[in-house]
Amino acid sequence: MIEDADGCLQADFANEWIGGGVLQAGCVQEEILFLEKPECLCSMLFCEVMLANESITLVGAERFSKHTGYARGFKYAGDFKDKTPLDPKRRISNVIIAFDAIVAFSVLVKGKMKDERITFLTKNLDWWRVRQWMSLYTYNLCKNHLSAIMDADSVP
Repeated sequence: MIEDADGCLQADFANEWIGGGVLQAGCVQEEILFLEKPECLCSMLFCEVMLANESITLVGAERFSKHTGYARGFKYAGDFKDKTPLDPKRRISNVIIAFDAIVAFSVLVKGKMKDERITFLTKNLDWWRVRQWMSLYTYNLCKNHLSAIMDADSVP
């Protein structure tokens, strides 16, 4: 699972409101990420709705729990001891880039379920490419400055 990969940039295929339904009934990718790394919940207090050209970077969130399943099958699977290496500022060395994801769905057409995911994603492939490029570009642009932004020692 992506949660078990060390040293990777993680994508949060987010709701336009960061955190999605984590405080309500949602339990898919973003909500599970926020449940396992509850420090991400703070972003819900400080970040407004994401526009189409925006992403949110979360740095150093520690994982505290494991899970099994997804959506209605989601279950807490116990505590997790995060052994991710620390960065030079002694933060968990991980970065999450959140961007508003496209909703993929199936629809009922003339009494039959029609899978709209392929059509929907194909029509929006350029949109996806731009969003992913923007998120990675933002991360690369900011990665040298993240230490300064998050550095408590730099506060006068």
